[in-house]
Amino acid sequence: PGGLFESQELLEGPDGNLVLGKREIGTNKVGMVAWLVKMKTPEYPEGREVVFIANDVTVQSGSFGVPEDELFFKASKYAREHKLPRVYIACNSGARIGLV
Repeated sequence: PGGLFESQELLEGPDGNLVLGKREIGTNKVGMVAWLVKMKTPEYPEGREVVFIANDVTVQSGSFGVPEDELFFKASKYAREHKLPRVYIACNSGARIGLV
């Protein structure tokens, strides 16, 4: 069956709010990414939206700094405001304490 999984990246817009969009692979400047995903499962045959947040290990080994914290906060807020489940996939090298 087709259409089991669809996704769009949650990107920071010019006003700082998250917007759905797409960008070229390798152009991320923040060690974290967020996606709005629609998945069909036996429990939700019509599909269920879920927000996924994950560290991007290709950017500073996915470590946490201020920009990553801001994206995590905004994506989590997006999930709460839209009453969606949020899944965080942790894969990072730790925090950049005192650094941006």
